[in-house]
Amino acid sequence: MFGATPLYRWQLAQTNQTPRSRIRTNRPAKLFSVRTILMLRHGETDWNATHRWQGWTDVPLNEHGRQQAHIRAQQMQRDGFEFQAVASSDLSRAHETAAIIAEHLRIGHHIVDEGFRERFGGDWQGKSRLEIEKGWPEALELWKSGRIPGPPNAEPLSVMISRFRAAVAAMHAVVAPGPVCLVTHGGVHRAVATDAGFSMSGVLNNLEGTWAHYDGNALTFSADGLSAPSIESLESAVE
Repeated sequence: MFGATPLYRWQLAQTNQTPRSRIRTNRPAKLFSVRTILMLRHGETDWNATHRWQGWTDVPLNEHGRQQAHIRAQQMQRDGFEFQAVASSDLSRAHETAAIIAEHLRIGHHIVDEGFRERFGGDWQGKSRLEIEKGWPEALELWKSGRIPGPPNAEPLSVMISRFRAAVAAMHAVVAPGPVCLVTHGGVHRAVATDAGFSMSGVLNNLEGTWAHYDGNALTFSADGLSAPSIESLESAVE
């Protein structure tokens, strides 16, 4: 069974330090100011490429994933994106993606919070799609259609959404007013957006995402989505 939920803690880290380092903030955000958040999925990993369920397994970016992060960051730099901070989960695939973006955009604050992690994958974590289909026939389709809540022994959806919301609130409380670039994971991104009433069709590709707004209480999502070139078109332009 899924064990007791870990105690999620937020922390600030300079982009050239480890996720456990901390620095002081200078100005708190206004309590109820509305903040714009660009939520991005991390870059590609080897497990993404082989369709293996990652969950909380700390799988690093592969070289293609790092290239994706640089390309997206360069596009945002050209288009004049400015952020007060970057934020990410503590898992290296999200943390490194955020650090690459911060380097290109010269963002000095990197907030690292376990609450932004992907959903814990239970018995499917570490397994490929083929292994899941063999071990749990039809379960993937049942889960996608909403007839079962998720993988066996996985983190409950309500727990994941609650700890993500808590992480957003903690981030909002310590960052000066202004936009934040949040690098997170596809599953939790979709779940939080769906919970807020935003429909996301298809798979969220690496280094793509959505615009969201946070008013100190709730997240809302923009119907315009990312409103930016797809990562595939950006990669094609540099080939």
